[in-house]
Amino acid sequence: MSLEKILLKINQWGAGAILVAPILMSSKFIFPFVQLKNIYFRGLILILLVTLIWYILESGRLAGKKNYVLYGFILFGLSATIASIAGVNFANSWRGNFERMDGLFHWWLLIVYFVLLINVFRRMKDWLWLFRVSLLTAAALSLVGFFGHGWLIHDNEWSRIGNSAFLGLYMLWNLVFGILAWLNDESKGWRYFYIFSLVFNMLVLLGAASRAPIVGLALGVLTAVVLTWRGSAKKYKIIIGSLAMAVVILGGASWVYRDAGVVKKINFLNRLTHISRQDATTNSRLLVWQSSWQSFKERPILGYGPNNFAYGLNKYYNPKVGEQWFDRAHNFIFDYANTIGLVGLISYLAICAAAFYNIYLIRKEQRIKAAVMAGSLVAYLTTLLFVFDTINTWLPALVFFGFVSSVGGRDKDDRLKFSVPDWSYYPLLAGAIIVTIFGLYGGVVKPARANLLMAKAYQYSVDDYQKSLNYYQQALAEATMGEREIVLQENRYALEAIRDEKFDLKAKKTIFEQAEKDSLALLQKEPHELQVRMVLAQTYLTYAPLNSFYTGEVTSLLQNNLGDSVKRVEMYFMLAQAKALQGDNEGTIEWLEKAYAACNEVDSVYENLMLLYARVKNQEKLDQTAQEYINKFANLSAEQYRKVGQYYFQVGELDKSEEILRERAIPRDPDSWRSYVSLASIYEQKKEYARAVEYLEGVLAEHPNWPSDVQKTVSDYRDELASREP
Repeated sequence: MSLEKILLKINQWGAGAILVAPILMSSKFIFPFVQLKNIYFRGLILILLVTLIWYILESGRLAGKKNYVLYGFILFGLSATIASIAGVNFANSWRGNFERMDGLFHWWLLIVYFVLLINVFRRMKDWLWLFRVSLLTAAALSLVGFFGHGWLIHDNEWSRIGNSAFLGLYMLWNLVFGILAWLNDESKGWRYFYIFSLVFNMLVLLGAASRAPIVGLALGVLTAVVLTWRGSAKKYKIIIGSLAMAVVILGGASWVYRDAGVVKKINFLNRLTHISRQDATTNSRLLVWQSSWQSFKERPILGYGPNNFAYGLNKYYNPKVGEQWFDRAHNFIFDYANTIGLVGLISYLAICAAAFYNIYLIRKEQRIKAAVMAGSLVAYLTTLLFVFDTINTWLPALVFFGFVSSVGGRDKDDRLKFSVPDWSYYPLLAGAIIVTIFGLYGGVVKPARANLLMAKAYQYSVDDYQKSLNYYQQALAEATMGEREIVLQENRYALEAIRDEKFDLKAKKTIFEQAEKDSLALLQKEPHELQVRMVLAQTYLTYAPLNSFYTGEVTSLLQNNLGDSVKRVEMYFMLAQAKALQGDNEGTIEWLEKAYAACNEVDSVYENLMLLYARVKNQEKLDQTAQEYINKFANLSAEQYRKVGQYYFQVGELDKSEEILRERAIPRDPDSWRSYVSLASIYEQKKEYARAVEYLEGVLAEHPNWPSDVQKTVSDYRDELASREP
């Protein structure tokens, strides 16, 4: 066998081995579902970079001529590179972080994988082999899930992918591979396997109950049906029409009876039939998209740089969002528009457009195959309107794009023939080896080592704090990705240690000071890193009872960076808390009123203001704030109303307090015992003990099903009041 053929086989086997990545995980790492997959991919593709270049040099042929999908990927990589350089944090864009392990370096490795695919997979039987590797990996991944966790597929920990949405998209790709393999493989045995994998993967996709891949699948199937409808046999139309009618009837019935027990037990139906603006996930995504649009308009051409989505979102943060921190828009249009700008988004869309063009070119000769591929691309893009790609889904997506570019839109042989002078052969190969060595060290070894050191630091955090801190320092000394995550974890460690009586004062001081030092060092380099700034402020506040000096440090840390996220009320609250710890009620109220001026859209702003107005006995402002609060938020809970009543109680407005409790708190939740006790306390304050006792006796009689501890609490209070009767 010639060297060229040996290198070809090595590259083919390596490309197939990469597709095993989704099944890999290790609990030794922080982010166990992410690290090992990406380290494995990075390490293998960097090694294959050498064998690929060697193969190209040896064969004298380079695939890619008139391959518009490849041109799209190259344009995408160049756009991302320029956006990284012009962005707000190049290091972050280049390295990525532990949680996602993406970024510019990673994207270029993905592009290398695509180049590898189109150069070493030239025949249909080679692509079929690649599809089988992915299908077998998906089957193994699912079997591990079934044996480990049974039928709880919707649980994020069911699979080694670690997220039901990513699992759903991964299974969607494997449905595509199963169909394409079945259409192109004449082997009877393998065709049975493809049918089995289709059923199995469909079961897992639906069981994952993630709405995005299911909606994507539905639109993809609809696209394929529409494209094959014209000119199809009558029998085909009857079958498809019947299936469509059955789906419509089932879907309609599920929607009408969405609150029925049967629908609620089927997770994917339950989730699909409860899509609404009131759904927490849906509402949060819509609010994030609104903020993403605002941040995009500030840097529309090149964006903030890969992996820097949070910088723009923070500036236009909407406090109504359920989660505090988003590093993705969960929508590929807003994600790319914000991180690599219009230039990058257009380059990504160019990849998809080139793929559609290739499919269009084969529509007449291979109508069914073209329809399936078009539907697959529609399904993928639809899903990406609600989630984002990870290594689990990037890899099959690249296989799909490689396959699409190999079946249409190219010359029979799209390879560019060339020859290199003998004197340049080995220097070129040596250059590839040097790039690989540096890539392996900087992009694989150092991140893996830093992550494992961080994991060891966490492991020793309780038993040996000195050892834990030493591991944190070693992790930071790697000077690689994850610095922000390491510093955040140090602060969480400090917060736990300060609150934990098992740590003596010396240990608390040592842990706190290291967290502070590393946080300030990071903020010196990245002054707009808001999450680290805020968690350090919280660490200061927690440590302040041990050293009051740090209440002033909170003000120094936060007040000049409010513009980084004007509506993030938590910053104002921490500034107010610092003033409260200093005993400065006026300063506390001043910061809370600034929070109100910046964002009067969230209930916590009003609640904190009412608490302070009640404390300083400012009856007028309390009444004004309470009325606005009640009028503005229609869905307040019984406990929220009860607290309003308590604030009125504190300023001596007993009649107003009673009115709030009787007319709002108790009707909102008649089973909430606290509201009744608060009302009885008003009678106690009025020295109407007999009335209070009688009232509580009636309440106890009306609620015989209250838990025993609640009944005891209420009855004890009743007995205490009874003892005060004259």
